[in-house]
Amino acid sequence: MASRLDVWEHFERGEGKYKKTNHRVASRRASSAAPDTEQPTSGKDQLKARLKRPATQGSLMGFVDRPPTTSEKSQFERLLANAFLDCNMSFRSVENESFVELIKFLRPSVKLPNRITFSQRIVKDRIFEAVSEIDAVFSRQPTVTLAFDSFKNVFKNKLLGFVAVIRTENGTENHIFGKLENITGVSYTGDYVVEQVESALAIMRTKSNGTIQAVTCDSDGAKPKARTDLRKLHPETISLSCSAHQINLIFQEVFKFLPKFSAICKCALSIISWFSVSNQLLGRLFKL
Repeated sequence: MASRLDVWEHFERGEGKYKKTNHRVASRRASSAAPDTEQPTSGKDQLKARLKRPATQGSLMGFVDRPPTTSEKSQFERLLANAFLDCNMSFRSVENESFVELIKFLRPSVKLPNRITFSQRIVKDRIFEAVSEIDAVFSRQPTVTLAFDSFKNVFKNKLLGFVAVIRTENGTENHIFGKLENITGVSYTGDYVVEQVESALAIMRTKSNGTIQAVTCDSDGAKPKARTDLRKLHPETISLSCSAHQINLIFQEVFKFLPKFSAICKCALSIISWFSVSNQLLGRLFKL
């Protein structure tokens, strides 16, 4: 049998045993031996000293996705409606697989609404909010100009719409007024136009604390007679003809002498009408 090593004799004598040390006593001795330094005494000073320590671990919330809160969900729906309306995107895109995949990549916990919910609730709520913002702008304007015109939509319905023109620090701004009448099949006379303008002026006076300084419209159909009657009813308000319509009349005279220019404009109008049929086509056109 092999003899034991000398190292075992070292442990048997007790020289290799672990010596217990009172760490509290040792720390007190070390602090008493150390030079006098200013130590934080109050709880606030101790908290400040801890905050000065370099952070070794980031927050877990920056790495783990979580479901959005109620306020964050409302903000997301508002931003989503703004993006679709500003970019003139089709509401069907909210159910598009590529769009859903993009949102899931950015925020997996976000659940996109379906097309019906998006169009019937989210967009309508955003429009109501925008109308409230427009009313707030009206209430702060000293002067407002009312412009109106008749036009046809994509369904060939004849409409009469009103636009409020205001002057702000950013320049002239046009806001679609909350009055749009379907006048398809209606006897579009001067008296009817005056009646609709009076209704629009009454609504504007309830929303605006300023003065309605002018009313403008084009010069076709019953509009000239309506302007004449409005001057008699409201002498304090200026009734003007639309400058853009006057320019159109000038171009009509030019077309009579330049047939080629008229043909080019007809082709341009055909292209505009083709793109106006679909919001998706307009969106692709804006990307060019």
